[in-house]
Amino acid sequence: MPEMSKNVDKGLVHIRCCYNNRYWVKDSENGDMITPEEDVSKWSCTLFEPTFNMEGKTLQVRFKHVKLDQPLSIDTSSEDCIRVKPHVSASHFIVVNWLTLLVLPKHVAFKRYDGRYLSVLIEEGDLVFMSDDHAGDPTVRQEIITTRDGSIRLKSDCLNKYWHQAFQPLKLADNIIALRSLKNSKYCRSYKDGDRYYLKADVSTISWDACLVNNGRIYDQTEILLASGEVVNRTNVEDTVELKLSYEDILNEARKL
Repeated sequence: MPEMSKNVDKGLVHIRCCYNNRYWVKDSENGDMITPEEDVSKWSCTLFEPTFNMEGKTLQVRFKHVKLDQPLSIDTSSEDCIRVKPHVSASHFIVVNWLTLLVLPKHVAFKRYDGRYLSVLIEEGDLVFMSDDHAGDPTVRQEIITTRDGSIRLKSDCLNKYWHQAFQPLKLADNIIALRSLKNSKYCRSYKDGDRYYLKADVSTISWDACLVNNGRIYDQTEILLASGEVVNRTNVEDTVELKLSYEDILNEARKL
């Protein structure tokens, strides 16, 4: 994750890993692997200079290590490690703004505006909106697989098969989303064919029939009751009461000598 420099020229950044919250830094004065350090005279300097480039509709960026004045590149001969090495062309990285992405639960069920759930027909493999299904039905459960660019792939839990297209989800309200197909950049909507309602990506704008209600669920987890309490309003008017709950976490450890 790029982080703007605070004390030096504008445009320079530090790169911090979101996994362990640490900054890219050379492992030694002689090392070629890349605590923020903005002193460019030190070997531990973590400043990078980004250069942006538009490739079609995709924003790409290249990085140059400020202290070494060398480009950042991916070493495919060493498990795709990122290195700073002389006489090596800079690698292009795709820029993804995570603030604009919609993070969905691992398993979801999609519901139309009228309450019909998107369900898979087991024999035909088609996705249709059914009125008699519910969020716990195996035929409506979809698994979310998020790709590197923030788009998603959907896989039916019932059939264990992927949908044919990748999508970009867009949040419209707290639990209402729209799906944009990356194949044709069209939004998905429900359309009627005979007596069935299918999902089809064929509209350029988000309309009322392109809205899906996202029912996210967490499976294979057990709820643990930590604390409980009760208050009773014995008056004839509305009132607000503060309820304080507390619990004690005790760890017992046994050792054998």
